[in-house]
Amino acid sequence: MEINELKRVASQVQRGLLVVAYDGGVLYQVDLVNAATTQVGPTGKDVWYTQSMAFDLDTDELYWVQLSSASDHGFYQVNTETGEANPEHPDFDVEVPSDAHYSIDAVDWMWSNGDSNGGLYGDDLFNREDVAYYMILTFTPDEGYCFTEETIVYYNGDASVFDEGFPVALGKFLAKTIDYHVTDPTGIAKRSYR
Repeated sequence: MEINELKRVASQVQRGLLVVAYDGGVLYQVDLVNAATTQVGPTGKDVWYTQSMAFDLDTDELYWVQLSSASDHGFYQVNTETGEANPEHPDFDVEVPSDAHYSIDAVDWMWSNGDSNGGLYGDDLFNREDVAYYMILTFTPDEGYCFTEETIVYYNGDASVFDEGFPVALGKFLAKTIDYHVTDPTGIAKRSYR
């Protein structure tokens, strides 16, 4: 890969390296000093349109919001040694910035299989291949503020994590994350959110 060939990529800088998922979904590392590229390996997912990657600064794990079409998108943990992209539910640490003019009333994990839907409660697990999991956040504006149809929700500066959002009764705003699909259910526990 030549550095001037970068077109549709997802990238993230960490430990002095630029990590790139390039056309065809191959993961590369780019040395920021000399621009030398090293192929890590195939992610197993295609790359198209705008992408987003980020390292979890606490665990040093790489996460990727991948998109190549309306039917090929997802949230993945990427192995930086092999390039393999593994489905991962978005373990959002939901907090409101101190200078924000809104609060988050609820953070709910939901599931849907096309015919029915429901929520995850108590000790429920992410353990079904036949459903799509997603998170619903309910925002309430501070007095004197309101949400509009044009409101965009960002997570760490990235709007692609959210599939849709819309104002609802009492001035509140609901935002739905992209779907998460479990391909190898092993009883992944629902995690707590603050």
